[in-house]
Amino acid sequence: MPFTVEEFHDLVRLLEQHPEWRAELRRLVLSEELLSLPDLVKDLVQAQRRGDERFQALDARLEALSLKLEQLAEAQRRTEERLQALELRLEQLAAAQQRTEERIRELVEVQQRTQAEIVLLQRVQSDAVTRLERTEQRLADLLGRDLERRYRERAASYFQGLLRRIRVIDHQTLGSQLDDAVDAGRITRSERDEVLRLDLVVQGRLDDQEAYLAVEVSSAVDDFDVRRAAERAALLSKATGQLVIPAVAGSEVAAEVAEAAARHNVRCFLDGRPIGPP
Repeated sequence: MPFTVEEFHDLVRLLEQHPEWRAELRRLVLSEELLSLPDLVKDLVQAQRRGDERFQALDARLEALSLKLEQLAEAQRRTEERLQALELRLEQLAAAQQRTEERIRELVEVQQRTQAEIVLLQRVQSDAVTRLERTEQRLADLLGRDLERRYRERAASYFQGLLRRIRVIDHQTLGSQLDDAVDAGRITRSERDEVLRLDLVVQGRLDDQEAYLAVEVSSAVDDFDVRRAAERAALLSKATGQLVIPAVAGSEVAAEVAEAAARHNVRCFLDGRPIGPP
């Protein structure tokens, strides 16, 4: 039979009075898909909410990542600035190193030139010292020869306090007397040669006997002259069998040399005048 309007209104009232009937009516009227639609919508809403939450979290992470990227970019910028400053500093250091190396090369060249000049000056100085030594030696030889000449020429005046009737024995006469001593076996040939190296030999009388004076002449008398005079005087005494007085004579005689001469019984003369004990 047909469904009237009144019946429909009655049905609405009944459904209002009995809510449980509404669910049963919906189940009968609607399909399963339509019935599940609220749940689906609810699920979609929840999914949307979760999606929103995830998007919000992602936005937060993206924002944090963006901030981190900005921080990294800033750090990168500062790093690049530091690298640029470091490169500039390295360039400055390289330039300074180059200047230093150039300066060192210049100093090495200067040092080499200076060393060469020093070597040259040393050679010049050595040559000058050698020439000076030779000149001094020549001068000493000349002074020594002049001093020997003066003592030889003025022997009677210089040694008159020791001997009387003084006469200088020339080299040939002395050599002949020494040859006789060698032939007689009183001295050896080497002892003869040593006596002949005496600078001056004087013969005269001491009291009532013949005596000799064996003199070593030097511009500056030293200990070696004293020992040499004593040794050669002893050899001359051995050759002649007579008294021989050793003596040293010069223009300079240090006090300690005069004392040494006195200890060896060697007479000492300074510029023709006797010094020390008689």
